Amino acid sequence: MVVANAVAALAEVQVTSYGTHGSFALEPNTVNKLLAALNECTEWGQVFILESISSYSPNNDSQAESIIERVTPRLQHANCAVVLSAVKVIVSQLEVCPPVNRINESFPQPTI
Repeated sequence: MVVANAVAALAEVQVTSYGTHGSFALEPNTVNKLLAALNECTEWGQVFILESISSYSPNNDSQAESIIERVTPRLQHANCAVVLSAVKVIVSQLEVCPPVNRINESFPQPTI
């Protein structure tokens, strides 16, 4: 919960500070720690963390795929804000990923 509050405070500082771009830059190690903290946060804490991760640009496609795999379970959350934040993360990471064939392998096929 402390992590989510810290992320919310940093995001607020970034939004309100004019002319300082990149004041809240994420590194791969930090993103992994934030993803690990998702399970321990409240719903709104998850939203803040996911929103911050959506602005992260991974160094390669394997990092992007790892983020997508770890965020995908949030698509089944009861809170629609968590779901929409997860979608935002997934869409932002798909820009880095290779063609659709590899992405389709990481998502389970829907059952009819």
